[in-house]
Amino acid sequence: MRIDLINTVNALMISEMIISPLIRYSDPIAFLDRHYFAPRAKSEEELFSCFRGGWYNLAERFTDFTKVLLLCTFYAAFYPLTYFLGAAILFAQYCESTIFLAFFVSRPTLTYKIRIMYAQGWINFCY
Repeated sequence: MRIDLINTVNALMISEMIISPLIRYSDPIAFLDRHYFAPRAKSEEELFSCFRGGWYNLAERFTDFTKVLLLCTFYAAFYPLTYFLGAAILFAQYCESTIFLAFFVSRPTLTYKIRIMYAQGWINFCY
């Protein structure tokens, strides 16, 4: 039974590292907008609306970070490798979120920029 649980935890952690970011960042609507509707736009305004950027929610990202931390601390009693997997997952999610914010998200308003800077301080505090 312990081997089955270890395999399940290992699969859960690896899927959190690989599959979750792929699902999160594969945005088919934005892909269609950029590669199908943008070349066929009739006006400049329609063209600009095709490149508006994605949606980003800080609460969703913090939930993902907290979920990984909870899994690490819960399963570490019988599978200590989860600490290393958790550290790798958190580092990968941090890098992916930073890249996603820099390149794929629409430009935030000033109040949203202040919120992001405040949240970035807390993210740096956690690391």
